[in-house]
Amino acid sequence: MPMQQFAFAITDNFFPNALEGEIQAEHEEAAKAKIKSMYAQELDTEEKDIEVLTLYKV
Repeated sequence: MPMQQFAFAITDNFFPNALEGEIQAEHEEAAKAKIKSMYAQELDTEEKDIEVLTLYKV
């Protein structure tokens, strides 16, 4: 399956401002998993604390 481009906005329990960006993934659930993993590392938090506010194909 070809990669698709998704735009997203996220927040977590400790960082109230939404972060926005774009990511490539095979499908929506894969995009959510990549976003949570990437930002959990970047924000030094746990994946369960990351909330994907919006996610849509661009």
